Amino acid sequence: MMNRILLPFMLIAALFTTASAQEITFDAKVDRSSAATGEPIKLTLSLNNAPMNSAIAPPDFGGLIVVQGPFDQNSFSMMNGRTSSSVTRSYYLQATQPGDYTIGPATARSQDPRRIGRDLGGRFVLQGSVGFRDPLVRLSARLTDASQGDVVWAATETIDAGTLTGPTGDDGDSVLEQAETWGYTCTHVVTASGPDPLPNTATAEGHSGATTVTDDDSHEVDIVHPAIQIQKQARPQSGSPGEQITYHYTITNIGDVALFDISVDDDVIGHICKIASLAPGETKECTKTFTIPEDSSPHIRNVAVVEGQDEWGVQVRDDDTEVIDVILGQTITPTKTPPGGTAFTGSSAVIPLSVVALILLTAGTALLWVGRRRGRNATTW
Repeated sequence: MMNRILLPFMLIAALFTTASAQEITFDAKVDRSSAATGEPIKLTLSLNNAPMNSAIAPPDFGGLIVVQGPFDQNSFSMMNGRTSSSVTRSYYLQATQPGDYTIGPATARSQDPRRIGRDLGGRFVLQGSVGFRDPLVRLSARLTDASQGDVVWAATETIDAGTLTGPTGDDGDSVLEQAETWGYTCTHVVTASGPDPLPNTATAEGHSGATTVTDDDSHEVDIVHPAIQIQKQARPQSGSPGEQITYHYTITNIGDVALFDISVDDDVIGHICKIASLAPGETKECTKTFTIPEDSSPHIRNVAVVEGQDEWGVQVRDDDTEVIDVILGQTITPTKTPPGGTAFTGSSAVIPLSVVALILLTAGTALLWVGRRRGRNATTW
C-alpha cells in the first residue's frame, strides 16, 4: 500500500543580504510524494547563499523513521567579487505502516557578518563550516569585512577523514532495535603533517519519531616514529697492504619506539653483528677487523647498512659510507747525467753511499801500500 507524503517548510533567519552576495533561499524537497511501506524516502534541505554560520534544524518527521542521515554537504564559490554558497542536509526516511504522513516545517537560522561585527565591535568576521562526504571532510573558511559585508579572503581544504563501513549486527531492517548492537569500522591514513597524538571523535545520532538522541566518544592515537641511525668509522683511516683496519659501527635508535631484530652488514666485509633490541635513544657499537689485501686499489670504499623493525613489523633502515686510503710501495730509478750534460743512456743502477765510501777507502789503502814499496826499493846516487 502506498503512503502519501506532505512537505511544508519555513525559513527563520536574521539575515542582511549584501551587494556582493546572491539571494538567500531555503528549499525542502522529497524524491517522491508516495512510497510503499519500508521503501526509503530521501528528504533534502538546502540553504543557499546564507552566511557560513547558518544552521539547519531538523523538522518533525511526522511518524516517519530516519533510517540514514543526516548527511551534510557544503559548497562555496567566489567569482568577480560575488559569492555563492549552499548548505545541504539529507535524510533517508521510511514508513513502517500505510497512511498519510506530514513532515513538519524545517527551519534555518543565520546572521549577517555585518550584524556580528557591529554587535561584537569587530572590523572583520571569520566564518567557517565543515562538510562530510565519506571518506572526505571539506573545511571551508572566509574572512568578511564587517563594515561592508564583502568577502576579502576565502579558502577550502578537503582532507581524508577515513572510510567508515558498517553496520554489522543489523538484522536487515535498518532499525536499531532494543538489545541490538551495531558495529562500524573506520580506516584513516596517517600523514606526516597530521597531528600527534591523533584525536578522533565518533558521534552516533538516532531518531524515534520527533525525538533525537545522540552520544559521542573520543580516543587519541599516539603516532609512532620508528627510526634508526648507523655511523661508521675506520681506525686508522689509512694503511699499507697487509696491515689491519678496525671498523667501528655505532647504531642508535633515534625513534620513539623500541626496535628489534637489528642486523648490521658491510658490503665489503660481510655480516658484522646482530642486535636483539634497542630502546629509544639507546646506542650500541660493533667492531670488525679488516686486512688490506696485497692487490688493493689506492682507496677502499665500503657501505655499512643497518636494518630492524618495531613491534608492529614496520621496517627501518640506514646506511653510512667510509673510505680508507691505501699506501702502496714504489721503486725509484734515478737518471744519470754525465758532466757534458748528455743523459746516460745505458742500463741504470742504484749505488748506495756506503758502497762508494768502501771503494774509496780501499783505493786509498792500496795507493799508500804502493808508495811505501817504492820507497824501500829506491837507489841513492
